[in-house]
Formats: sequence, structure tokens, C-alpha cells
Amino acid sequence: MLHESAKSQLQAWLASHDGNLYRFSELVPLSAVEKETSLDQDVLRTTLAANESPIYHIWSHTHAGKTRATKPYCLRLAGDDSVCLDWEDSVVAAVEAEFQQRGYATCRELGTNDHIKCLIDDPDVGRMTAGVNLRDLWAHRRDGNHIDFWIVEAKGKEAGGFDRYCFAEALSQIFEIPADLLTALLGSSRKASHGLCYKIANQLQLGWQQKGWQATVTLAVLVPLWMPDVIWNSGRPKPRPKSYYQRPCDEFTDFIENGSSRSSSPNKGEAIFGQILEYLESRYSIRT
Repeated sequence: MLHESAKSQLQAWLASHDGNLYRFSELVPLSAVEKETSLDQDVLRTTLAANESPIYHIWSHTHAGKTRATKPYCLRLAGDDSVCLDWEDSVVAAVEAEFQQRGYATCRELGTNDHIKCLIDDPDVGRMTAGVNLRDLWAHRRDGNHIDFWIVEAKGKEAGGFDRYCFAEALSQIFEIPADLLTALLGSSRKASHGLCYKIANQLQLGWQQKGWQATVTLAVLVPLWMPDVIWNSGRPKPRPKSYYQRPCDEFTDFIENGSSRSSSPNKGEAIFGQILEYLESRYSIRT
């Protein structure tokens, strides 16, 4: 009974943010949720950790000049002491906190030519000033002469049925993917991707090598994988036991580990996604 009451209170609390999605671009401490809901933090943790239908609110989204409520973002635990959503900015905030806990300096939205020049001189991203609409998350940790450096591209949930395209779009921020493959996967015209993360990583590696520094640069795709989930499908929110991104993540992992691309599948989406993976292997050797 207490659990159901707590769930209702949390649902109302989440709905009260209808016009304030951007509060979740940073983690919201459980202490703040406790104060605003009068629910004890242990009750909050237990309620959110329960493996049943998630607590969600449907946010509005503007596309092609029309604003519609089509984004069912779910409230999730982010570690022991905070909450987040499976919205892109919120997922970035959760992972940024994890990097910081592990001793990394972090910064969001870097990637201009000036940023790269500064990072070649000093890889500490913690001193950088963020830009707008650039690469999502950067993390750096240094041990003597070795630089451990991450560039992360993130994707939140979108409409059901576009999971493979959204995952491929995140990959396309890292590597160049031809226009015809992205167009075929989405079903409408797309341009070739820029693949800036790979280019930036090579610039940084070369610059640091010239300074005599050793560096490992990791390029990462970040997507939410909480289960169960709620997606937008056929004009309504639809609960489901798996994560929105489970399918492309499984197919990507299978390709990396076993070389199985499924490019000959009778399922068009699965086949085209497999062709993208094969292209990335031929161009960038992503399996190694």
C-alpha cells in the first residue's frame, strides 16, 4: 500500500515538471525529491528500483512547427543519491557524474577548432568553456605521461520503430556514414554524416604524440538501457519489458563480438543496419 502511494506521489511530482524538463539536464538529488514529495529517501529508492511499470510523464515536442506531447520519459535512479530521466541531456548528466566519481575531469559541448587547439596544449577538459550543440560529453584523466581521454555521443529515446536509426545516427556522429545508408534506414532523405569524433580523436592523438605524450582516446555511444520501458508508438505511450535501444544494442554487440551483421535479413531495418555495421568495419575496422 505504501509503495503504491509513493508511486502516485512520484508520478504527480514528475508531472509537475511539465514545463520544466530542463531541470533534468542535471541530476536531481534524492534529498530534493524528499523535500518536495515528503517521501523518505529509502522509500524513494525502493519505489524507483522496483522491477515493474516505470513512472513516466509525456513531455511535449516541437517538430516541423507543430507541438505535440509525444515524449514519455521515465523517472530513473541515477546512482544511490539522485534521479534522472531517459532523456538525452539527463542521461549525459548521469554518466558525467559517474566519470567524475572515478576521478575524471569533464565538460559538455566541446568540439570547435579552438577547443581542439587548447586540448592539444593541455588535455584537461575541466578548464574548458562549453559551446553549443557540439560533441556531447568529454572526459579526461591523466596518470603521469599517459592521457585517458573520452569523447561521448549520446541519444535519448525517440518514437518507437526508429531505434535502429537513432542508434545509427549516434554512430554517425563518431564515424562518417554515407547518405544512402542513412536514408534507407530512416525512409526519408538524409545527408552523409560528418563523423567528427573520429577526426577530432586523430587530431588530438597526433598533437599529443608530437609532444611525446601517450594517449588512449575512447569514442563512445551512450544510450539509456533501463528496463522495463515506455515508448511512443501508434499515437500513444506503450509500456514494454525491454529498453527502447535493446534491439540495436544487441545487434551491434553481436557484430562486434561475432562478426554477425544480419545484412541479409528479410527484415529491411535489420538488414540496412547490418549494412551500416559492415561499412564501418570496412572503413574503420570497428571490431578491432
